[in-house]
Amino acid sequence: MKFASVTPRKDAFENALEHIIRELPQSIQWSNDGHWICFRPEELRLPAQGWKIHLSVIPVEGAELLRRIAPVLTENDVQWKVVSSGLKLIETSNGSIPLPQTGKCVTIYARDEKQFLKLLELMHSCTSDLKGPAIPTDRAYLGSQCVFYRYGAFTDRFYYDRYSGAKVYAIQNPEGKLEEDRRTPGRYKPEWVGEPEELLRIQAMEKNRPTSRHSNSNNNEFGIRNIRVRRVLKKSGKGGVFLISDTSYEQAVMKEAVYRMRVDGGGRSAHNYLDNEYRVLNLMKDTGVTPRPLDLFSTENNRYLILEYFESISLREYIHRRHVAADYNRADMHRMGIHILDMVQQCHDKGIVINDLTPNNIVVLTDGSVRLIDLELAYVRSDEGQADPLTGHTPGYVPRGREHSRRSSYADDLYALGGVFYYMASSIDPYLKYRQSHLEAAQAYLDHQSNTQLRGLGSLGIEIMSGGHVELSEIRETLVELLEQQEVTSGESMDVIEKDECNMEPEEVLRQAERMVNTL
Repeated sequence: MKFASVTPRKDAFENALEHIIRELPQSIQWSNDGHWICFRPEELRLPAQGWKIHLSVIPVEGAELLRRIAPVLTENDVQWKVVSSGLKLIETSNGSIPLPQTGKCVTIYARDEKQFLKLLELMHSCTSDLKGPAIPTDRAYLGSQCVFYRYGAFTDRFYYDRYSGAKVYAIQNPEGKLEEDRRTPGRYKPEWVGEPEELLRIQAMEKNRPTSRHSNSNNNEFGIRNIRVRRVLKKSGKGGVFLISDTSYEQAVMKEAVYRMRVDGGGRSAHNYLDNEYRVLNLMKDTGVTPRPLDLFSTENNRYLILEYFESISLREYIHRRHVAADYNRADMHRMGIHILDMVQQCHDKGIVINDLTPNNIVVLTDGSVRLIDLELAYVRSDEGQADPLTGHTPGYVPRGREHSRRSSYADDLYALGGVFYYMASSIDPYLKYRQSHLEAAQAYLDHQSNTQLRGLGSLGIEIMSGGHVELSEIRETLVELLEQQEVTSGESMDVIEKDECNMEPEEVLRQAERMVNTL
C-alpha cells in the first residue's frame, strides 16, 4: 500500500495549469498522460512531422511563462503541450531525465512553415526576459535563452531495429522510408531538411551583431590548459564527468556544471554546487580521504572543476560484486565499515556535514582503501558565506520527512552511515518507500536472509537509523567488537579446516579431487 497525502499541495506552476484548463474555449480539447498536458484545437490537422518549437525556463519562472504564452497559443489555434506538474518542470533542468529531454518545458507544433516563423517571433516577443537552460538537441532563436526549435516527428512513428530489436522513433525521408529521428546534441534537423530562408536570414543577422550577451565567456580556457578529454565517465543534462589530461597532470577528473541547470528558488544553480564542492575539497585536501581539487574555471558560460584521479569503483558496485560472488568476508566488511566511519569523523572534525553519504559517493580503490567523492551538497557549518545548505537527497539515506529540507546536522550523516552499513550487509538500499514501518521491514529482511554472516553489520545500521546511536565513537566501538569477534571465529574455523585436511587419507584427497574435475 502506498502512503501519501490525500490532498497534495499545489505550487504556482500547477495553479497556472489549472487556470488555463478552466479558461479553455469549447473548441480546444485537452488531455493528460501523466507527463504532458496536451492542448489541441478540435478541427486542427497536423502533418506527421515538421518544425516544432520548444520553450525552456527555470522553475521559478514557469508560472509566468504559462501566463504569457497560453493566450497567444489559444488565439492562434495551435496544438501544444506542457509538462504536467511542478516536479516535472524541475526535472527538465536538474539533470535527472535523459539528455535529449533537457530543458523541454513546452512543445509547440506548427502546421506549416508560415505558422512556424510567426510562432517563433510571437514566442520570442513574449518571453524576451525569461530564461532557461539550453536545449542540447535544438537551435536557439535569435540567441534566446527560452525559445528553441528543431525538425522532428509530431506523432509516434517507429520501427524495430533489425539487429537489436529495439524500438526506434522515426521520421520519413524524401524517399518515403523511415529513418531514426535522431535527438543528439547539436543536430536540430536532418541533412535533407532545409531551414526556411527567412529564418536563415534572421539568424545570420543575430550572429553578425557586434555585441554579444556573453562577450567575455569565449576565452579558450581549454586551450590555455591544454586539456584533452580521454574518456567520458558520465553525461547528463546538468553536465558531465570526464577523464582528462592537461599540462600539469597525466590523468585527472573534470566535472562540468552546465549554465542555468539545477536552479533553485534562491537562484542558486549547478555552478553554485560545483563552487561549494571546490570549497569543501580545499578544506579536506590534507586529510587524504577526498580527491584533491586542482583547478576551477569557467568558459562558454559553464563551470569546470578539475580533481585528482584515482582508479576505483563505487562502493555500490563493489558490494554488488561481492554479493554476486557470495564473497562474505565479514572481517573485510567490518574493517571497511570502520574506515568509512573514520572518514565521516574527519569531515565532522573540519565542521563539514556531508549531506549525501551513500554507496554511490564512496569509492573503493584497488588497494581496498576508501574515499569520499561528490561532495557538492556538503555544508560547512562555520561558513558565513553559505547562508543555507544546498538541497538534494538520495532516497533511503535521509530520515523520512527531511528529504527536501535544508539539512545542516551531523545527525543526518549518522542516519546515512547506518544506511550504508545496511547496504553493505544486504546489497539493498534501505528505502522501502511503500512500507510505513520501513526500518522494521528492513530488519525482517535481514532476519530471513539465508546468509547470516553480515547480519550484525546490517542490524547495526538499522540501530543507527533508529536513533540507537548518537555518537560516532559509540558506533566505532561496536564495529571493533564485531571485527574482533569475527577474527576469533575465523581463526577457530581455520583450525578445524586444517585439522580435517591433515586427518584425511591420501585416497580420500584424490577421490575428492577427481569428483571436482568431473564436475568442472
